[in-house]
Amino acid sequence: MSASGRENFVAYHPHADFRDGHEHPALCLIWRFTLIFGAILLAIWGLHWVAWLNRDLRKRSTLSGERLSHAILRFKTLHCWTHLLATVCVLGLTLTGLPLKFGRQPWIVALMVLFGGPDSAAFLHRLFAVFLVGIVLFHGIYVLILRGDRKQPLLKRISGPDSLLPTIGDVRQFAGVLRWFAGRGPRPDLNRWSYREKFDYWAVVITVGAIALSGVFLWFPTFFARFLSGYWFNVAMVVHSYVGLMAMGFTLMIHLFNTSLRKE
Repeated sequence: MSASGRENFVAYHPHADFRDGHEHPALCLIWRFTLIFGAILLAIWGLHWVAWLNRDLRKRSTLSGERLSHAILRFKTLHCWTHLLATVCVLGLTLTGLPLKFGRQPWIVALMVLFGGPDSAAFLHRLFAVFLVGIVLFHGIYVLILRGDRKQPLLKRISGPDSLLPTIGDVRQFAGVLRWFAGRGPRPDLNRWSYREKFDYWAVVITVGAIALSGVFLWFPTFFARFLSGYWFNVAMVVHSYVGLMAMGFTLMIHLFNTSLRKE
């Protein structure tokens, strides 16, 4: 490591208490923001889940007033395999990452034995991470380049009716659903990608990006110490840990209901 790298690296605080706002204000601010932001999101979508379930139980939800005359293909074979691999990677990252967060819990000991020790768990964690990043990159290439069966220009695919970009219409849909929850209006018609799917999609993109970027920092500290202060590794540890927990909670609690447990 170069002299500048050593100087940067020693700025890292191995025992920094991110809860101490006086000693480490930046870490404390990031930690609090992540917790508060995650709690707000889980509360909003948790209430959304409860309200939808209430309406579902009171009156059976249907896609339209009449029975559909044909099946709707949600995932092609390629999409199914991609989603399955992504699910395996997320579960693997969760199980191999939890021991780093809750290392003093008794159940972690059994989990570590299952993975063959901390070194094996760390190797598997990085392996799952590489595969997940590869899946995300493949998805991006597929959406922007390979998905050309409709012969649409790139701008049309990005801004057209099949786009996953948020629009003002999603806000109107969300407001209409809230009125439907309260029994003050009909259930609004949702597009192919409703506000739910778009939120799930972009939540994954943003959280995977934050977790991957912070994870790379922690994986190659000596390389990044050539350019950045070691304090950024403390920031990366907080982001990687708590954004990962937030993503795990949202996936298990909200995403599962939105995609699998609703009747329709």
